[in-house]
Amino acid sequence: MADQNTDRYDLIYKENAKIVAIFWEWRHKELTIFFAGMAGLFALSSWLYQNQRPELHGLFGAPFIIGVAFCIVSLLLDIRNARILKDCYRIGQEIEKKWCDRGILSEEAVIFVAVGRKQGITYTRVLRILYITSALSLAFLAYWLPEKLK
Repeated sequence: MADQNTDRYDLIYKENAKIVAIFWEWRHKELTIFFAGMAGLFALSSWLYQNQRPELHGLFGAPFIIGVAFCIVSLLLDIRNARILKDCYRIGQEIEKKWCDRGILSEEAVIFVAVGRKQGITYTRVLRILYITSALSLAFLAYWLPEKLK
């Protein structure tokens, strides 16, 4: 019976690790898309500025407003990803603790317990700061630049 439970935990542990890998990959893609979107946004703004046609001056703030929305969507996606990763870490920690209690795993070999320890600056905090400060900066630019260019 103990071997069956160990096999079940082993399968759950492996599937949990796969989910963690998928969501880390998604986070990486999300960040890549964010920076590509920001580069496109500034390229479009630059084009609108250089165009100098009076009928386009009113549109100068539009890319920045779209950028604010993009930052908010990116933030919401990352909040969801962080929740899923946190749950996966918790499940992995529980399995590792059971294995340590049973002597199947040593304390030095636990990965999810180590990842779950509280640290000062985390990847999640850095991303949230990035998305929030980007949204605030873009909102400021959307308001300030069109007025400055009149």
